Parts: sequence; C-alpha cells; structure tokens
Amino acid sequence: MIRCLCVARNADEKFKTAVSRNTFWFHNSRFEREYEAHVTTMRETLLVMRNQVRSTGLTRELLVDLIAEKEYGLRAILALVGLSIEELLADMGINYTRGDLPKLKQHDRAGKRMMDFIIPDRNDPQVIIESSYMTTTSSGQGDKSKVELSMRQLIKKHYPPSAFLGFC
Repeated sequence: MIRCLCVARNADEKFKTAVSRNTFWFHNSRFEREYEAHVTTMRETLLVMRNQVRSTGLTRELLVDLIAEKEYGLRAILALVGLSIEELLADMGINYTRGDLPKLKQHDRAGKRMMDFIIPDRNDPQVIIESSYMTTTSSGQGDKSKVELSMRQLIKKHYPPSAFLGFC
C-alpha cells in the first residue's frame, strides 16, 4: 500500500494557485466544445478509480495502471490532488530522469528534444512526459500542437511500448 496523495488545501489556496498560473482569463465557446469530452473522460476515469479504491484499496499497482494505461489517467490524478508531476513522482518514490531520448536523437534530427520526465530511464522508458507552458497566439498553439503530434509519432515508432503524455 502507498500513503494517500491528498494535499489539504482550501478553496482560496486553489483559486490563488489557478490565478497565479494563468496570464489571462477568457471565454472561448469553441474551446469548451472541443475539450468538454476531455474533461468528461477525466471525470469518468476518476469515478472508476474511486470505485476501485473503495473495493480493493489504493495500491501502487492501481496508480501505475492508471498512469500507464489510461489516456487521461495522470491528468486526472493531478487535477484531483492539485500536485505537480514532480511532487507526485517523488511522493510515490518513482525514479525518473530528464533529457533527450537516444533513439530519437540517433534516427531523427527533429527528435532531439528535451523530455521532462522519463520513467524509469532513457534506455528503457515506460512513461515519457513532456510538460511545457507557454503564452502564445492561437497560431503558435497550432504550431505547438503539430510538433507534439510529430513527437508522439516518433516516440510510438522508436519506443512502441512507452506511454507518451504531453502537457501544454
């Protein structure tokens, strides 16, 4: 068993964190329509996880499965507990490294790209996480999305059993 990952934070602290990490607030109906499915998927992932925890308890295996096998697993956990990826990995005692992936660097010049979290290591990655934040124009976000899709394809080609998670 692992210890609970819950962090005691009140609503004011969470609100201040959200405001401090955003450069502006806006309403975008198109964005809401496109991402409503993502939010719903995360919610459903958390409900399934809650039921599993109630019936079998919170285990390392449950969390590893959620992170490695479920598309929105890590995002759902991070949203639930308000933790950064580093805090989560450290709390779970999961070793990771950062840097370029050797096969990408070797086979594709565009593949030379710093990954933020490579679990457990560069030679045999099981989970690869790229986490970035950038304020940009909508066309810049489109370009960033194209680069992420390209990176996802390269990782799938050179590291097929690995799970790739990109956070923007």
